[in-house]
Amino acid sequence: MIQLLFLEKNFRDRIQNLEEFSAYSVAVWRSIYDRFPEDEILNDLLAKLKEQSQVFKSLWEKHHIEQKKVSFISIGDDQGQIKQYRIHSSLRVDEDEDLNWCMYIPLS
Repeated sequence: MIQLLFLEKNFRDRIQNLEEFSAYSVAVWRSIYDRFPEDEILNDLLAKLKEQSQVFKSLWEKHHIEQKKVSFISIGDDQGQIKQYRIHSSLRVDEDEDLNWCMYIPLS
């Protein structure tokens, strides 16, 4: 998701609350990265995001960390309609701190 958010312009263009959602996403991703700072895959992704997205780089440099919580995203579809979702997530599933989930629940 973090790659789509910062490296796919078409995806970014569809998010109505882009600034808020981007800041939240980087803060949550930083909390995951900080747990595994030696992980080669995470470090490669971090380098790619910082190199290819100035927005990501500036948010990363703020050093904000946030735990996953209920959040919101508003996405515009191809017909110009806005769909809103409540995002529920958890950093730990079944007492496994390396297993987490994230659900997008449509708002009516």
